[in-house]
Amino acid sequence: LIGALVMIIALAKLITYLLKNWHEPTYGFFFGLVLVSVIVPYKLIKKKTLPVIISIIIAIATVVGMSQAISNKTLIHKAKIKHELKMKKKSGIIDTKQKKVTLSKIKHYILFFIMGAVAISAMILPGVSGSFLMLLMGGYFDILKAISNRDLPLLGIFALGCLVGIVVFTRLLNFLLNRFHDQTMGYLLGLVIGSLWVIWPFKTFQKIGDETVYLSNTIPGSFGLQQIITIFAILCGIAIVAFMVWYEGKQNKSEAKSKDN
Repeated sequence: LIGALVMIIALAKLITYLLKNWHEPTYGFFFGLVLVSVIVPYKLIKKKTLPVIISIIIAIATVVGMSQAISNKTLIHKAKIKHELKMKKKSGIIDTKQKKVTLSKIKHYILFFIMGAVAISAMILPGVSGSFLMLLMGGYFDILKAISNRDLPLLGIFALGCLVGIVVFTRLLNFLLNRFHDQTMGYLLGLVIGSLWVIWPFKTFQKIGDETVYLSNTIPGSFGLQQIITIFAILCGIAIVAFMVWYEGKQNKSEAKSKDN
């Protein structure tokens, strides 16, 4: 936990910079990592039965459905409102609707408490990344900004969610793996496969003020320097995880031979 916190704090500004200025290559690297990570939950499924396949399909549909729940028009509309509020704040215009602001802040904290619980739970799931679940829920960039800006109230709420999530979810996962091992692993596999749709690096986008709003998945019509770097980043991500999977298999074989001897 301490190691994770140190690296998150140390790399928050770097990741924020990369996502802002090199969005496609950064997402491409993540895509490559997750693409090969599919192997991890797949290998842990003992029997590929019909209920397992159904679990995989349900999980994929859930992730893709959640990612499509908010339309492009809604994303653009929210970005415009956010930009307008930013401009009002810069010009010194104060919003007199304090109750609405307070209520909105409470909802914001509740959302980040839930995201903390979900993200930390993913740390104990094979092949599932908490970062990608946060990307799916739309809070990844906000947490990076909170770390960079030392927003202690928001980080405290998020940390509390993490604590509750790890205590509650470990028990639930233990129960599910004991009673429905293959179906549970199938569902986790579906989450990983579904997340590939969310982190597909090539997307349409629209500029709202100084912010870029990324919208639907797309396939590049032409390949320039940015797209070539993105493909290279995908291959790097694939290579890293493939090496880790290969090395783990080699270690397991060595341990098995040692036990036999």
